[in-house]
Amino acid sequence: MFGSISTSRVYVVRCKRCQRDVPAGLPAFPPGSVTVLCSLCGELRRYRSTEVYLGAVNQIVRRQQAAKRR
Repeated sequence: MFGSISTSRVYVVRCKRCQRDVPAGLPAFPPGSVTVLCSLCGELRRYRSTEVYLGAVNQIVRRQQAAKRR
C-alpha cells in the first residue's frame, strides 16, 4: 500500500503520570489487573483490564526502544 505507515498494534496502557501510551508487555488481553512500569517516567502502576487496549505505542517510546536495539 502506498502512503501508509507501518504501525504495529500491541496492548498498551495510558500512563497515569505522563499521559503517554506505553506497552503493557502482554501477549494477550489480560483477564485481571496488570502492573506496568512506564518506560518514560518510571512510574510503576497497576491498571485494570478495562484500561488496557490494543493500540500504537507513543512515538517517543518507539524511538527509545529503537535506540536500545542499536
